[in-house]
Amino acid sequence: MHFFAFILFIVLTLEANDTAHSFVKSKECQSCHTEIYEEFTSSMHFKSTPQKDPIHKAVWDKHPQNKKLDRYGCGKCHTPAANDLDDMVTKGKHSFPDMQNETHQEGISCAYCHRIQSVKLNKKSNINIISKENKKYFSASKEGKISPFHTIDTKNEIMQNGTLCIGCHSHKMNKHKLNVCSTDLPGTQDRESCVSCHMPKKEG
Repeated sequence: MHFFAFILFIVLTLEANDTAHSFVKSKECQSCHTEIYEEFTSSMHFKSTPQKDPIHKAVWDKHPQNKKLDRYGCGKCHTPAANDLDDMVTKGKHSFPDMQNETHQEGISCAYCHRIQSVKLNKKSNINIISKENKKYFSASKEGKISPFHTIDTKNEIMQNGTLCIGCHSHKMNKHKLNVCSTDLPGTQDRESCVSCHMPKKEG
């Protein structure tokens, strides 16, 4: 009986430490992807937290979720690599990302985007489904490449056609059913993908 209790404890512990929300720091990517990392650190993905983006901070300071609910509802897209994302977004434990918590300040990290396995379309806002393999990254490259540090999956179509981006860059419906943010406009799927214009491929 004690053996089964021990096994149950191990299973619950593994579930609690689900690697789906444990991401390698972007700084670790720098040693191999030097130019890409430098470009990333000047991007709005890197600067997505209120501490790094004064416009985002100004909006959040007046946001109802901040004033009334004391929670950082924007964290779903702005600090998705946070190690306590659920607490920040829904449980009202953090009204603002913590400067002392490195995972809060990772912003929209390299590992986060490259582990998006699929995007679940949702009426209120879309949801990114993250691969639980924390050393497997999806790539927009169509060439088979090998890395000594992680596996590379070049067969995930959402990396090729820009669908990857609409987990966050799509729409946001508020409680009054008003679409307060929309980037996935009708007809855009027939044009060049988001990635080809906003993240043009370069050596690195």
